Amino acid sequence: MTPLSSFRQQLLALYPDGEARAVTRLVAEEKFHLGVTDLLLGKDSEMSEADKAEARNILTRLLKGEPVQYVLGTATFLGRRFTVGQGCLIPRPETEDLLSQTLGYLDEDKGELSFLDIGTGSGCIAISIALRSPRFKVTAWDISEEALQYARHNARANESRAEARFQLCRVPPSLAAGNARANESRAEACFQLCRVPPSLAAGHAINHAVSVLFECRDILRPLPDNRLYDVILSNPPYVLQSEAERMERNVLDFEPHIALFVPDDDPLLFHRAIAEFALGHLRQGGSIHLEVNERLAGECEALALGLGYSKVTLNEDRNGKPRCLHAWL
Repeated sequence: MTPLSSFRQQLLALYPDGEARAVTRLVAEEKFHLGVTDLLLGKDSEMSEADKAEARNILTRLLKGEPVQYVLGTATFLGRRFTVGQGCLIPRPETEDLLSQTLGYLDEDKGELSFLDIGTGSGCIAISIALRSPRFKVTAWDISEEALQYARHNARANESRAEARFQLCRVPPSLAAGNARANESRAEACFQLCRVPPSLAAGHAINHAVSVLFECRDILRPLPDNRLYDVILSNPPYVLQSEAERMERNVLDFEPHIALFVPDDDPLLFHRAIAEFALGHLRQGGSIHLEVNERLAGECEALALGLGYSKVTLNEDRNGKPRCLHAWL
């Protein structure tokens, strides 16, 4: 049995067959540059001893439940690679749906548009927007300094120009569980202006400098701010604490709880905070676009209508679940 076929067999203790195959192929391609045909031909039997040792180390981590994206250090979002690790939420396909739907609503001939991404994590939403057009000016917030470090790195790696400014940010004690850093620091960094290669344009001919302003902010305790935006997006925490027992081990044991969970007695905590904040920080005709818990989609829609948004649309994700809330002033 070749090294990676043995790899797949052992993963069956943790994953169903289809997923074990997919993880094995991903590891083979990303780490050892072996494609499906190579595996079928048994070329993994020619791996060096060093590569075999690395494969064993990867397998050990996977069998402990660690997400393959953390093990490999990367995740894909809309065709681009983003560095991820513990302390940074792994980008999800449903968030791709949110952003794709949001971009579909935009009038891109309107001129310059300003965006705010709340809870940016890896920066996948903010950076993807900034890479789309030189007229898109993007600000991205996160409460976690650790997550912002990933976002700044990803801004550089995707060859965008990013400016990072940090402001004093306190994590509410109720949300601090699972996050080793209380974000009581202040830092500033600027990255070099780069050209975006067409290969990263994901279907768009991009050859421009783009900027993302990253800020350490807590939407539950927003600082005074008079800036206005055309679009505010967020994939906020929305998993109920009571849902944790039904979650996969690789999510529950490794991904940051601060980016996942809300209290059962206030499940719309973040959606309400964002929608209320947006009332005073959107230009006329501006919009909010939020990822929601499918079990609470109706409540989120009612929340937006109750706050006075003139048009509210609730769309399904690729799995047919009500996931993407879009609302306009």
